[in-house]
Amino acid sequence: MHWEAGEHKVMAQQRHPPMTVEEYLQLDKQSTEAKYEYIDGHVHMLARGTPNHAKISGNIVTAFNNLLAHRSCGVYTSDCCGERLSQYCLAS
Repeated sequence: MHWEAGEHKVMAQQRHPPMTVEEYLQLDKQSTEAKYEYIDGHVHMLARGTPNHAKISGNIVTAFNNLLAHRSCGVYTSDCCGERLSQYCLAS
């Protein structure tokens, strides 16, 4: 849907009904090309990272895991999807 707003064309953003965590996890499992994040019932497609972004992320994860080496916790990238995640914010 488009309409004129002064000199600019404006497009209305369609709102989809909220999605359950189970529906999001099913979408994520079926999607091989796209990455999504789940925030308070709404799913948003994420842009793919760049090589520089991947290198920086890897360096940060490595640094934190080195600091946490003797603890029972760890740091993971957004490529990891845990079994028990918050109902408010999920990223895959």
